Amino acid sequence: MKDIESDYWKDIFTHAQHRNMCRIGAERLSYQDAPAVIEEFNKNHPEINAIVNDTGSYITWETSVTKTISLRLFIQSQVKGTLLQYNKGEQVKIADAKFINNPFPEVEAILANREKYEQDLKETITENLHNDMKVKVGGEFIKAYLIKKCSSLGLLWTVIPQTDKTFKIEIQSTDSKKETVVDFYNFREKILELI
Repeated sequence: MKDIESDYWKDIFTHAQHRNMCRIGAERLSYQDAPAVIEEFNKNHPEINAIVNDTGSYITWETSVTKTISLRLFIQSQVKGTLLQYNKGEQVKIADAKFINNPFPEVEAILANREKYEQDLKETITENLHNDMKVKVGGEFIKAYLIKKCSSLGLLWTVIPQTDKTFKIEIQSTDSKKETVVDFYNFREKILELI
């Protein structure tokens, strides 16, 4: 099963990377300039509670985006961002991106919009659950119809979900095999065409 949350945040991260590459007049962030930039960012956003680690050759800056998603920046000769997801007590990397320019404007935008993102994610998850339920119920209706039409004719059939709204139907007799793709609205007619 796909992870809707990680896919959603990967998309947000990809857009942030793209905005970073396209930002006019942006400057790169070097290891030498990073402490001052981080200090200014943290001063402007004391609620963020970022963890900063300077090893003398690179700096990491990490903060929580949500309860399950963290953002880490690795700053050395270039800046690499990583999105991490807490999954069953472990942090799992879900996306990496190189930031050509100083990434803090994009980080600020992500953090400023996190409530909106969380609401959008919640709606996406709910929509996916509704679609999954429609597919399950729709598949059962199609199977019931196939049982009704095919069992007396001695035909074997298979229903295979294709997308969130279509199904591949295979009907097999002793000497032939036919197939078609149906949706919730046309499955009766298309099945009758195969029989």
